[in-house]
Amino acid sequence: MNRRIPLFSIIILLIAVQVAAGVHVDARIAWVASKDAGKTAYFNGSLRFVDKPGGEEFRVLRNLGVAFFDHGRGRVGSRTVYPARIPFGAVDRLKELDFLVSVECARPRRSRPPLALSRPQVEADQAWEVVGPSGSTLSGDGVIVCDIDTGINYFHSNFFKLSGETFDWLDVDMSGTLTAGDVVDLDDDGLVDAGESLRWHESAGTSLYGNNGSAYDTEFDYLYNDANGNVARDYGPPTFGETHPCYGERLFLTDDANDNGLLDVGETLLALGESKVRAI
Repeated sequence: MNRRIPLFSIIILLIAVQVAAGVHVDARIAWVASKDAGKTAYFNGSLRFVDKPGGEEFRVLRNLGVAFFDHGRGRVGSRTVYPARIPFGAVDRLKELDFLVSVECARPRRSRPPLALSRPQVEADQAWEVVGPSGSTLSGDGVIVCDIDTGINYFHSNFFKLSGETFDWLDVDMSGTLTAGDVVDLDDDGLVDAGESLRWHESAGTSLYGNNGSAYDTEFDYLYNDANGNVARDYGPPTFGETHPCYGERLFLTDDANDNGLLDVGETLLALGESKVRAI
């Protein structure tokens, strides 16, 4: 005999599922804690609230040591998401707050976890066993993943792939870090040649997340070859076209071997090349 489940029972069940889910904590927080052990007691991240927070919620969080950013116009944030400086020691307590949805980490991973660890976390093995419409398993082979966006700047550094080329940089003034006058050794002759000037492009809007606006930071900023010495990255037509890597003056990332967020003597530059954008 078929029996209908009362509507109020379904609602109660859904509410119970939501409560059981608890506050989501970004897995990167534990990773950052392991990398920064003994260096700092907090991390930069953000808190997502169930609803727009008020004075009581901020009071509770402040008592836990959470510090919100304020540029003189009140707390920086949207209706329910606020960037903050969060103590590692407060994370367990944050999990218990019913007015929070999630605790996120702002710092990107500079090193990838081994596949043996990350694959089970995303349940890739189970997904690969699913048989698709064509009869083959869903391995992802041949699938193009794209984001249609009419507002991107396709000359931005984020939209270029690593080319596989590596270059050395020369610390001309022997300061131990990147300064004006240092160069990228494009011809690999170990000499300072014309057109090899190396500068960095500061990533806008990232100071809230720990980016130093007056220095090169490997987590946020990009290096470029200021070939004509005008202290700006030049790109796009009519000077640059399809045959030019990055559609302009060369872009580089740093192989941050010691993982300190800085460009140090002896560290290699990783060149960017082909665009990630398939078509415009």
